Amino acid sequence: MLNPQSKFLLAGLIVAPIMPLVFYQGNKIRKKFPRLPEAVEPRGSSGQFSKEITVVGLGESTMAGVGIDQHINGFIGQFSQHLSRLIQKKINWSVYAKSGLTAEHTRKQLLPKVLEKRVDLFVVSLGGNDTFQLNSPKKWTREVDHLIKAIQLQFPKTPILFTTMPPIHTFPAFTGSIRFVLGGLVRLHSQALVKLLETKEETYYDARKIELKEWLTKMPGSKKEEFYSDGVHPSELTFAIWGREMAELIYKNHYQRLEIITYS
Repeated sequence: MLNPQSKFLLAGLIVAPIMPLVFYQGNKIRKKFPRLPEAVEPRGSSGQFSKEITVVGLGESTMAGVGIDQHINGFIGQFSQHLSRLIQKKINWSVYAKSGLTAEHTRKQLLPKVLEKRVDLFVVSLGGNDTFQLNSPKKWTREVDHLIKAIQLQFPKTPILFTTMPPIHTFPAFTGSIRFVLGGLVRLHSQALVKLLETKEETYYDARKIELKEWLTKMPGSKKEEFYSDGVHPSELTFAIWGREMAELIYKNHYQRLEIITYS
């Protein structure tokens, strides 16, 4: 079976004839695309429990909350709210994120800005811009590997949760050809990330592809457009579902395991 990098090279030959159209459509969309502000108030807390932990969010526009008013309503706020209930602890959270950043930029520009002396959990949301820049799976995982090593050097044994890759194949603002090309690449990046994290300790990732049809069953009466703030970036409704799912993932795979070890 071909590895993600080999699939990338083969796919490049297959889609080469339509790439001029993809670039043309992409430039056209970029020119008329609205520039929404990032969320404000990147620090907060969730839960009223006596024990507490610190969670730090790192990443690109999704973590930066583009199109959301405040981070309490964005990914990290929704995630922390659900996780706090699950682990029965207060969560003090901070966000270090900026729209347009890749995994390489996150390591070089954002990680040095982390002020916390102790972090109990990192939540990393990346993949969109590495895909938009057509970075190969090899380059993508190389930079993620560097990021993990940098985090673990500064914060040894701190678990790292990678959020689900952006569902580019569903973005309403994109044309069918763009969704086809970039949606295929983001799947290869996801496969490559799975293989990389198999070699890492205390790293977690939900490789399931986000499907809006499934989410619509969870939110009866909703429409696909309501899951996006602008046709690309997640809406508050999306963060409510996504944050809960990621909180449940890290709880089942990390915190619940710690509880078993503690009380066994």
